[in-house]
Amino acid sequence: FPFDSETKFNSGSDTFKTPNAERREIRQSRHTKVAKKRLLKNVVKFLQSTLNIKSKIKGLWANFLKIKGKNEALSKDELSSVIYNYAKYRGFDFEIEGEEKSEYKKEADDLISWCKTNNKTVVEFFVEHGLNFNRKTKVGDEEKFPPPVHESLYKDELLAILNKQKEFHPEITDETIDALLKMIYFRKPLKSQKHLVLDCEFERGKKVVNSSNPYFQQLRLLQTAR
Repeated sequence: FPFDSETKFNSGSDTFKTPNAERREIRQSRHTKVAKKRLLKNVVKFLQSTLNIKSKIKGLWANFLKIKGKNEALSKDELSSVIYNYAKYRGFDFEIEGEEKSEYKKEADDLISWCKTNNKTVVEFFVEHGLNFNRKTKVGDEEKFPPPVHESLYKDELLAILNKQKEFHPEITDETIDALLKMIYFRKPLKSQKHLVLDCEFERGKKVVNSSNPYFQQLRLLQTAR
């Protein structure tokens, strides 16, 4: 059978991909990379002009700099590196609320709850649990993957750092903070694609089901098995 496991089928994943679907994924991935490069380039220009940074800005994943930035002064180079890192790793943007939650969203929801309950930021969660933010980490005898991070956690963390750094850098104003947050976390609203859904040729007044629907997957499975 052309699928890895029954779990993927039961979850409603799109097990059988058409050539058009594969091309769309490749095109979307390419557009995402181009957009990310454009964002990072704009952030670098903004920081160089606002903070008068002459050296090359590097987006180091320096947890200690983020924790330090919440409580004491950062140099301009350190602050630029921290901001660049937030622009590079913005987190995920998805709706946490809802009756049905995937395991992926549940982990993100749990992380938000942990931060609120302990009154701590996401970087403090990673430090306390000894995790890397973007790859699995060996903790004791087992390897653990980091939980998905909702962009609101990174946004709140960055806002706390910038508000603290206002005390030490006159260039960091409320207008500067607002411009940075909009630049980093603005996402173009998705357009509705409902008008592209075809009418069912067997039942009048009804639309065709999504290709990830288990009933559709079952049909494809039977067709392929034949």
